[in-house]
Amino acid sequence: STSEESSSSIESSTSEESSSIDTSPYRVLFVGNSFTYFNNLHSIVENLGKEAGLDITCEAVTKGSQRLINTANDNDELGAIFSEKLSSTQYTHVVLQEHSTSPVNNYSQFKSGVQGCLNKINATQTNAKVYLYETWGFESFASSKNKTIPESEMLLRDAYDSLGNELSLPVTYVGKAFSKVYTDHSSIPLYYVDDNKHPSYPGSYLSACCHLASMFHVDPRGLNYRGTQGQYETGWGSTPIEQYVDSDTASTLQNVAYEAIASH
Repeated sequence: STSEESSSSIESSTSEESSSIDTSPYRVLFVGNSFTYFNNLHSIVENLGKEAGLDITCEAVTKGSQRLINTANDNDELGAIFSEKLSSTQYTHVVLQEHSTSPVNNYSQFKSGVQGCLNKINATQTNAKVYLYETWGFESFASSKNKTIPESEMLLRDAYDSLGNELSLPVTYVGKAFSKVYTDHSSIPLYYVDDNKHPSYPGSYLSACCHLASMFHVDPRGLNYRGTQGQYETGWGSTPIEQYVDSDTASTLQNVAYEAIASH
């Protein structure tokens, strides 16, 4: 039923006037690692959301290679920051992003980590909706499983689906959208060139469109925000990332995101 509600809600947002968009103040917390902090994903979601008419503020609690099992632990540096944020702020949405391969390689730890974070959220938040952020397949992970990159993403999708069903949590299918672009629009570089794993700016932009559609049932197609022109150091590797997509690329990514979320 969740997928049907998502699809119908996105569809309805395209046919109604923009004034019908709920303008309640939304506060979103993204929890994860470098897959989330690369290109400041939360700021892309915020900028796209504001353009779509939402009163939205997005924050992030992230650390490289972080697993949710650690974030759930107050003795962990990031876990303590997560707890402090939850105790001082009421969020409307919390997005949980697990380590890139853990859902497949260590499902029980994945489950424990999500459950631990949920316990923290439920103890402090009165109204927060929690979403699981399904990430993407990538070269080294696919090779380790003797799979293609889209096949490796399907392993991740299955794991996120299983836990989402078990804990009654919605999943935002970013990885599914990645696979679609990788297969059908291969000229768009989704991966950071230095490691073919982390997201390029187009990858993060695609992710942001998916989150916007999934959490707020907003149709991202036609939104004009495309980033900030210029190249930025990441602190990872040697290649600066251009944090901007051209209009044709933005349109393709918006369409794929819409379809990925509407079909669930």
